[in-house]
Amino acid sequence: MGVPLGLAELAFLAMAGPAALVPALELPGVRLVTGSGILGVGGGAVLLAVSILLLLAMAALERRLATYFLGPGPQELMRARIAELTATRSGIVEAVDDERRRIERDLHDGVQQRGVALAMLLGRARHARDHDRMAELVAQAYTESRRLLDELRSVAWRVYPTALDELGLRATLPKAPPCA
Repeated sequence: MGVPLGLAELAFLAMAGPAALVPALELPGVRLVTGSGILGVGGGAVLLAVSILLLLAMAALERRLATYFLGPGPQELMRARIAELTATRSGIVEAVDDERRRIERDLHDGVQQRGVALAMLLGRARHARDHDRMAELVAQAYTESRRLLDELRSVAWRVYPTALDELGLRATLPKAPPCA
């Protein structure tokens, strides 16, 4: 089975064929004088270099033509790019959802529980009949409020909004109604 020849190989054969026949040419009345073997070797080296350069140029041209005619078209490239962007967007959305769930878990497990404990302590202190017991419950409520603030500060640090950097504190806080 024969091997198909590309444009580069055909160009190489087209250059090498006549170059190989030059020494065998004997025309009547024409005398080929080479002068010395160095001239023949030098000419052969030049022809070889030109043939190799032409072969490389033809191979590059053949590769470009194959890519142009057989490669993906603009529509296919656009579809591939859209698919890539969709996949990366999905990854980003998933990462943001995971982060949101982590923040919700932090709030539910930490801050919310401390807030409930604080409210219960204050409720118990409010209904206490004994002044010493009420003072003890208020002290516990104070300690719990400090823990709550620390936990809230920790969660806020992990949730740090980028709008705070870009727009400042005034833009990130909700508008409060005027005091009556």
